[in-house]
Amino acid sequence: MIGILDLNVGNVQSLFEIVKKINNKTIICKSPEKIKKLDKIIMPGQGAYGAFMNQLKKKGFEEELLLNI
Repeated sequence: MIGILDLNVGNVQSLFEIVKKINNKTIICKSPEKIKKLDKIIMPGQGAYGAFMNQLKKKGFEEELLLNI
C-alpha cells in the first residue's frame, strides 16, 4: 500500500488522484499509526521543506518514520 502523508503542505488531493490511477491501494495518511501498514510513503511539499519538517515533527510522524525504516 502507498501512503501520501497529509501534513497540510503541498497539494495532497491532486497527488492522491494521480497515484491512485497508478496504484489502487493508495491512501492519504493523516496519522502516524497508519505508517506501519504502508509499503511506500510519499512525502509531498517540494519547495516547502522547512514547513514540511516542522509539520512532520508537530504531528508525531518523525518518531514513527524512524522506527519503521
